[in-house]
Amino acid sequence: MSQSVAGRPELEAARLLLERMGISPADLLEVRPARPPAPTFAEYVPVVAAAVSPGTRRAYGTYWNRVVQAWGDRRIDEPLPSEIEQLRAQVQANVVARRNNRGGRSAAEHMVAAPTKAARWAVQAVAKAGTLGVVGVYPQTVTSFPFGEAMMKNLTVKSGNCHHRRYIPELLRLVSNDTVDPAQLLTRHEPLTDVLGAYRQFQDRDPGWLKVALTV
Repeated sequence: MSQSVAGRPELEAARLLLERMGISPADLLEVRPARPPAPTFAEYVPVVAAAVSPGTRRAYGTYWNRVVQAWGDRRIDEPLPSEIEQLRAQVQANVVARRNNRGGRSAAEHMVAAPTKAARWAVQAVAKAGTLGVVGVYPQTVTSFPFGEAMMKNLTVKSGNCHHRRYIPELLRLVSNDTVDPAQLLTRHEPLTDVLGAYRQFQDRDPGWLKVALTV
């Protein structure tokens, strides 16, 4: 038997790791079609505007237009949480002074709330007693969610980043006994000065950008 062929302990460790990650061997053999790119804000905002009520368009249309002005040619999955916060602060700082604008806070809240109407649509679309999964990165400025409607439909809501505490102990054990070599997952090594470009290519899922190591 060739030394490159994994033995029984290695296979068992691989099966355990895949099981903890929720991946089956069949998933590894499945060839997934390339995901189409997300639309730009200029393409998607008119679709959203056409799908909502006239009252919603009046309330949020101005802020949707500001998003299009700022990011019209960018895809809707591109802006980082820090960029959303910067745009929110910019809208709040440049709001026209009115007696009831609360120092621009209303404008900032409407601007941030506009893209997150997807949460309300998702709750409305899920069947009663169903499960709603929230993926992606939501900034801390997002503070509203239709909890009342979700509760009345007996929905289960699951969200969050990677469950590190669940996986790290077992992963550390596999690394410490040389069962798994995490260095094999690193497909790119980039200098820290190119971190923004590296993140962009990783986010765009360019070929060869599985995991990136930044060198100092």
